[in-house]
Amino acid sequence: KAMQSVAYQDKATLTGRINPIELPFRDFPSDEDVQKQIREYQVKLESLKAAGASRGEIRRAKTDLQGAVGQEMLVRELKGKDRAGTEMQVLTIGDLALVGLPGEPFTHIVLEIKKKSPYLHTAIVSYSNDEAGYFPDVHSFDVGTYEALITPYRSDIADLLVQNALTMLKGK
Repeated sequence: KAMQSVAYQDKATLTGRINPIELPFRDFPSDEDVQKQIREYQVKLESLKAAGASRGEIRRAKTDLQGAVGQEMLVRELKGKDRAGTEMQVLTIGDLALVGLPGEPFTHIVLEIKKKSPYLHTAIVSYSNDEAGYFPDVHSFDVGTYEALITPYRSDIADLLVQNALTMLKGK
């Protein structure tokens, strides 16, 4: 079906750009607070199992616990560091823009870039030239999802990525 509506062009402009970007880390909880959170999630999981909770409730509790354990590793590994250096890319072919992000953006980030892009067609390519982890949206930080616990980045990471992508798409 899509092939029937393809519009061919004799010429198309091709551009590419790679920009470095610094991804700021969030303030991590203390070791004591991390251990307390892990214990709370363990107790919650065990009590849900004992109460015969639904598979969905138990799965959510397991994921919360995994996020807290992952956060514990981040606290140890990133102690004394405040940011990670990586890069973003934009490749344009005529009316098509491909935006390369160095990790896994949440849908809100992808939709925001596409909505505000000056290009007719914009696609986001995840894990481009790096594996920087999850890029949650603000809501995920507010509710404390697994991805928000396991990411080292601040809660404004979505805004930072969107603004950098739009700047690159506008050729600046």
